[in-house]
Amino acid sequence: TVAVMSQTMQKEGYLVVVSVLEGRNFPSRPKHNIVIECKFDGELLATDPVSHSDSPSFTTELAWEMDKKSLHQHRMHRTPIKLQCFAIDLATDTRENVGYIVLDLRGAQLKAQAEKWYTLLNTKYSRPKPSVKISMILEADEPKQAP
Repeated sequence: TVAVMSQTMQKEGYLVVVSVLEGRNFPSRPKHNIVIECKFDGELLATDPVSHSDSPSFTTELAWEMDKKSLHQHRMHRTPIKLQCFAIDLATDTRENVGYIVLDLRGAQLKAQAEKWYTLLNTKYSRPKPSVKISMILEADEPKQAP
């Protein structure tokens, strides 16, 4: 019913929600944190830094608002959602790029999608390659109606 209701509204808004859940096959690096920055349409959002363990738990939702026209344009132009993974040395605060993931906005649907493991690309870590469990959903951002 959500999809039907949103189609009849004048100004349709959407939220693109990327859930960064957890990692696996990361090397354990004491005195380091790991953070994932997600860039879409020039806007940068990030997870909170977590301990750089072999299976970091991010459990963070990152969301971008847009109207129907913008969403359509981004899908037509295949605007990527790029997630970059950084290791942060706690002693020096040095950031080290350890890999990235690119998501296709066209994969975001109005119904919940299965969580999926994405392997880090261009990673400096050797086998097995680290991966991050991510889900992506498109939510109708319905205007509040007066009772």
